[in-house]
Amino acid sequence: MASDALAAFEAASGERLVYIGEPKGGKTADDAFFDGLTARWKLKSEDAHFVSWWNLTDRAQCWARR
Repeated sequence: MASDALAAFEAASGERLVYIGEPKGGKTADDAFFDGLTARWKLKSEDAHFVSWWNLTDRAQCWARR
């Protein structure tokens, strides 16, 4: 799951993370992933012009570790 990938990235001392996918509750990542992001990371930027498929709500974001 996405939360496992986030935990491994954090364990490897990752400092910056690019997330491309749907928001919490969507098809891309589990709730634990988003809970970890909001607890331990800070949203630095989001591409307002990111284009996704018409039936998806994908976004492109850059996060930095707190």
